[in-house]
Amino acid sequence: PHRLLQDNSPVVVDEWPPGYYLTDDLTDHAIEMLRSSKASDPSRPFFLYFAHGAVHAPLHAKAQDIAKYDGRYSEGWDALRASRFAKQTELGILPEGTQVAPRNTERGNDVPPWDGLQPEQQELFAKYMAVYAGMVDNVDQQFGRLVDALAQMGELDNTIILFTSDNGASREGEVEGTTGYYQHLLGATDLDADLARLDEIGGPTTTPHYPRGWAMASGTPFRLYKINTHQGGHSVPMIVRGPGVPEGELRRQFAHVTDVLPTLLDLLDIQAPTERHGKPLKPVAGTSFVATLTDG
Repeated sequence: PHRLLQDNSPVVVDEWPPGYYLTDDLTDHAIEMLRSSKASDPSRPFFLYFAHGAVHAPLHAKAQDIAKYDGRYSEGWDALRASRFAKQTELGILPEGTQVAPRNTERGNDVPPWDGLQPEQQELFAKYMAVYAGMVDNVDQQFGRLVDALAQMGELDNTIILFTSDNGASREGEVEGTTGYYQHLLGATDLDADLARLDEIGGPTTTPHYPRGWAMASGTPFRLYKINTHQGGHSVPMIVRGPGVPEGELRRQFAHVTDVLPTLLDLLDIQAPTERHGKPLKPVAGTSFVATLTDG
């Protein structure tokens, strides 16, 4: 990263250490904060808000994580969307009778059939998705480290964990993707240059983003993408676990980030403050979805 802030001050770094990766570094700091908090006062509750830089563009991943997915996406986004829809149906994530949305065909949002692409395009586009997958993989690894740290501190079973995202998959790579994200945002495209940098994609000499066909697959079974008001733009997964949260249950009701605070208050059995510095506060926005979680 070109700039990091800590406690409202820039972090001055003369040189990044070999192998530096932002998600690892942020996780190190998160674990350090938790351990420091519990060491200074074991009885004091903590709240940790951890916003990853991943998997926002530009897409960068460790070489070993990218290698795990080499060849994984060579069948293309149409096959991936079909297989994900089948798996979602098998797992019961989708209500019975759900149909996958048709291919995005709106002008400016359309996705070409994978089988209609040239072989060199398919190779390039599959590499973009392998980088994205490696980036997600690392988030999973680092989240595991965070959970392990909570377990080592004896706090895992006393901690409510909420994992979610802010929007649907991004279509900013447009039809062909790019190895130069910032130039691409200005409208510059150069497929030949991207092909020439195939082996560099995901490393520090590129700023890649994948084509929007992968965003369509990531949004299965919905339509369209981030910035659209369709479900592919605004619907995201959310996982909640911890004391008072039923295990292994699926809830389909619409929830919004404003529902999180009142839900946590209910789970913790505490009342929202009614005043601050002697001045009355407005009621907490949102509606708790705990009642639905616990009452079915």
